[in-house]
Amino acid sequence: MSESLDRLSRLAGLRAKLDSALAARGVAPHLYETAEEARRGPPAALVGRTQCP
Repeated sequence: MSESLDRLSRLAGLRAKLDSALAARGVAPHLYETAEEARRGPPAALVGRTQCP
């Protein structure tokens, strides 16, 4: 169980760093649920947006 907690802690730390880096650059993060969604790209409502909502 400690391996799971360690992994979750590392992921949370990585996500926090990524969020900070994206916010500093004025880029909104967008995560996809599937590889197919990623291939299609962002929804039309997000195309051209650079600021976090």
